[in-house]
Amino acid sequence: MYRLLLFLLFNVSLYPNIIFDQAMPFKDGAAAVYIDGKSGFIRIDGKYILKPEYEEVKSFNNGAAAVLKNGKWGYVDKAGKLFIKFEYDEAGDFINGQAVVVKDGKVGIIDKQGKIIAPFLYVDIDEEINGMRKAEKLVESKSGTDNILDRYVFINQLGKECGRGYRDIKNFSEGYAAVLKDGYWGYIDKTGNEIIELKYDKADDFRYGYAAIYIDEKWGVINKDGKNVVTPKYDFIDKYCEGMARVLLHEKWGYIDKTGEEIIIPQYDFSFNFKNGAAIVCNGGNYSESGEESSRKFFLIDANGKKISREYDFLFQTRENIILCKLNNKWGIITNEGKEIVSPYYDRISDCSMGIVTVLLYDNSSEGLQYGYIDNKGKRIGDVKYSFASGFMGGIAIVSENGNSFIIDKSGREICGNKYKIILPFEDKDNNYLKCGMENENKIKYGIMNNKGEVLVNCSYDEIISYSEGVIVVKEGLKYGYIDEMGKEIEIKR
Repeated sequence: MYRLLLFLLFNVSLYPNIIFDQAMPFKDGAAAVYIDGKSGFIRIDGKYILKPEYEEVKSFNNGAAAVLKNGKWGYVDKAGKLFIKFEYDEAGDFINGQAVVVKDGKVGIIDKQGKIIAPFLYVDIDEEINGMRKAEKLVESKSGTDNILDRYVFINQLGKECGRGYRDIKNFSEGYAAVLKDGYWGYIDKTGNEIIELKYDKADDFRYGYAAIYIDEKWGVINKDGKNVVTPKYDFIDKYCEGMARVLLHEKWGYIDKTGEEIIIPQYDFSFNFKNGAAIVCNGGNYSESGEESSRKFFLIDANGKKISREYDFLFQTRENIILCKLNNKWGIITNEGKEIVSPYYDRISDCSMGIVTVLLYDNSSEGLQYGYIDNKGKRIGDVKYSFASGFMGGIAIVSENGNSFIIDKSGREICGNKYKIILPFEDKDNNYLKCGMENENKIKYGIMNNKGEVLVNCSYDEIISYSEGVIVVKEGLKYGYIDEMGKEIEIKR
């Protein structure tokens, strides 16, 4: 007991502002904090917007936050003033001036004046997409509350229902929404008019002016006038990508254009969508997403169906403009034109990031994989020697060697000395900061450095939790607090 008391007194004196039982990241200039089971808000300058007196709070969004008191939710503004009284069972964020709320078990929509936009007649209301919300109606019957089949509707920004009730509905896309009634799908516009007859067994969203439909066990394509662009005859039709859509006919894959013409007749055992003018296709054996234990042969074709690469055991399209290839259990790289940049040589290759690819070679001496990097032209960057190597982010990568971690730039140059036990990115990988940990008396303490390797916060905290709006959440012992980007604790104005 004495030791615990001494520890707590030491922590209070060393970290006088690390006082919260929980501390959330800043959002919209405010952060939720918790003490003794109660919650409130602080500003970035450390002043309380609301002292921890509430049962629960939600993050600020568009200048408003939902807060819970005596089992009911209300809303406060950035000054901490209650502008919508505590009367709701549940309360969502304000988006475009409206929030979905629950009262007496029923769902409705209010504005920032507390005015009811959509009455409390619903079981559920989705978030707004393309100016419309999907909603499930609550239908009263003589026996009580009864959710009948045709209970789905759309609600516009004025809170008005559009169209009659449907068995199922999909979100609006390009001004049209697919709806299901009496066992058949069709389309309505935002006024609720049924503009394409409900006669299909399945119906996809419109994209680039076209939608795939399913009728009599076959897929076709219609335009916004409801006319067949592709007469239903296929076993599957994918969405259009680069003006082409994959089609399946008699267990063979091919491609059609937007007019419905078969540009590449169905002839492949499997195929992928076109990207950057090329598509990966394969024939023979069983398809495996990992490329393992597959006897299929993969190759590239152009938009005319011409074969433009040799055959491989597996091909994988990266997020960037290169393709990973596998042959005889070795990996290499080819371009979208089918040109081999790196012949299959590496034991593994990861995805491309910022024009650089992480590669792995099996090292017989250490009985493990060694990591390194090559650029998207196949040029090796430094040696393949690391026990760990991350993808590049913000021009740097985290690597480990001999039990220590450090960062390197895109030339392979070490930016900071290999003195850290661990280096981790924040969840927001687009910022310029990294968590760094050093071992101290058999315990790792964390600090922060920038992507130039410069230490901003010494390794003195038990945990570095999150970064947002220029403020970092830290943990020491059992308590949380905030520091700025230079490591200065934010003083809490009690």
